Amino acid sequence: MGFLTRILLKFLQRRGVPSAVEVAVSLAGAYTAYLCTEYYVGGSGVIAVVVYGIHGAATFLYGFSSKGMRQGTFFKFWDVISVVTNGMVFFFVGASIMNFLISTTAELFRGGGAAALLLTLKALPGVIAAMFLLRLLLMLIEGPLLSLVGPFLTWREILFSALGGLRGGLALILVQTVVAAHGNTHDPQLKVVHAEMALWVSAVVLFTLTVAAPALGPLMSCLGLNNATPAQRHMHRRACAALTRFTWQSIADLKADDDEMLRGVDWTAVRTGKAVADSY
Repeated sequence: MGFLTRILLKFLQRRGVPSAVEVAVSLAGAYTAYLCTEYYVGGSGVIAVVVYGIHGAATFLYGFSSKGMRQGTFFKFWDVISVVTNGMVFFFVGASIMNFLISTTAELFRGGGAAALLLTLKALPGVIAAMFLLRLLLMLIEGPLLSLVGPFLTWREILFSALGGLRGGLALILVQTVVAAHGNTHDPQLKVVHAEMALWVSAVVLFTLTVAAPALGPLMSCLGLNNATPAQRHMHRRACAALTRFTWQSIADLKADDDEMLRGVDWTAVRTGKAVADSY
């Protein structure tokens, strides 16, 4: 699908179509990749769209025109789509959590009474802590392996990745699928297990959205991950020095120019303004 998108964009660019049409082609390609894979190939449409996006990133947005790149049409459109989609996901995640909480609470009352519900609620902090600790342990084990194909991850980066792994709509969809697959069971104990599973997943999702997500910014500052590295500071100093040399040389060239448009320029004020700018 990515190759077909590139061919179609080249054909349309020869006809001088506006950049909005190119964006529409990329959107149609994503939907076509999903539908063909999901319904005709029998594979995962989501994975197909991911691969389609990776192909676009590797081919400079499927050969998007330079005019569209200058106008920023592609990125503006997909930024809007991202904001709208995230808003819809969070809305339905919140609705699913409330639905799960209401249904599971009733099921626990029927299956084991108030004691079962209280026991399940008491286990929530332990379940949430175990989820994060397990993720941290797995990332500590995988860290050396990931360094073989990429940069080495420090313990600060691993800790931030472990705590920043948010769970949302996918976790709720999975537990809803499990519960729906065994929804006709008459075993009261299995119903209690399903209720506990749904309640714990809802609690983990709710915790990550309301507690973990807002804490990512302070956590990044606390771990020093948003500070510039020594190499980045060195590159910044070199870039500033090069820009300063270029600016002073440009001022000197303009001062030596005999163009009548430059006559009467207060070069002292220009140099003073440049010196003030350098101080910042």
